[in-house]
Amino acid sequence: MYTEKDLPAVFSKIEGISFHKKTEILPNIFVKLYHASHILGAAVVEISWTDEKTGKEKILVFSGDLGRPEKNMLPDLESPEKADYLLTESTYGNRLHETANESKAKMAKIINRTVEQNGKIIIPSFSLQRTQELIYDLHLLQEEGKIPFMPIYVDSPLAIKVTKIYQKYRHAFDEETHTDFFDRGEVPLESKYIKYTPSVEDSKKLKNLKEPAIILAASGMCEGGRIRHHLMNEIGKRENTILFVGYQATYTLGRRILEKRPAVKIFNKYYKVKADIQKINGYSGHADYNEILDFIRPIKDIKRVFVVHGEPTQSYEFANKLRKERTDWIIDVPESGEVIDPETCIGGVCPWNE
Repeated sequence: MYTEKDLPAVFSKIEGISFHKKTEILPNIFVKLYHASHILGAAVVEISWTDEKTGKEKILVFSGDLGRPEKNMLPDLESPEKADYLLTESTYGNRLHETANESKAKMAKIINRTVEQNGKIIIPSFSLQRTQELIYDLHLLQEEGKIPFMPIYVDSPLAIKVTKIYQKYRHAFDEETHTDFFDRGEVPLESKYIKYTPSVEDSKKLKNLKEPAIILAASGMCEGGRIRHHLMNEIGKRENTILFVGYQATYTLGRRILEKRPAVKIFNKYYKVKADIQKINGYSGHADYNEILDFIRPIKDIKRVFVVHGEPTQSYEFANKLRKERTDWIIDVPESGEVIDPETCIGGVCPWNE
């Protein structure tokens, strides 16, 4: 539908706005942004206007993708002060994640065990945010002496480009990043052990490594990109570890490996799976249900909540959790294509008007 030729016309209409600044985008329609802690620049969006009939301000809040507490480099998730209507994501509406400290400890244990076997750690990773988080934690674990100093290869052209953007906007990093790195004169995404390999030639050389190393490569579900070449070269070696740090959708190569099938097909050829297969759940890009509830609870004056952006099971179960917490709210799980007037309540009765 669109090509690169259409981009200049779009770019000319993009205008950046600051967080926490109420900005009028159309007559009587204002937007205010809060940190969502999902990826760099991600925002919870507050839209407000003055109701012509009552003269009172109305507020709609859209959560967008909500990240997790203690997200590397990113400011913590923020809740708007109040809202009449809330649209909230529900990606993990019925699941809980490992904590950040649990994830780091588990990763250190996996890496150390693999290094003792003189193996490599191959990590399929999403290029945006996930790779940068991993670089941050791996760098920190090395500085803290919890894993050995060894090469950390970032072998994804897109991930390398995204990392450069993070480095450019380091002024947007949180205070913890200053404590962990900047205050000690170091940079979180740079060290002599972090190696970026943008060229195909540099990527190919990695198969000749004899010493332990960590290789981060896309795609995160192993469906494309350079990760498939590393899997082809390394999945059949018992000393290696394939470490998953993200969701693996059904029918993807990543899911088949995670299911520990005896052999998997890569580039139309079957390879025996002899490497150790591990998974860490704490690097999810989305908040779990407790973290979503923690985001919602401080918001005052909510009348109606729309649970969106989740598989049906996740959305409905999260809606039920909300109903148990607040009987005075109307909780909707909209169907695809459904149109809802937020002022029209179920059965014509609104709890807030009783």
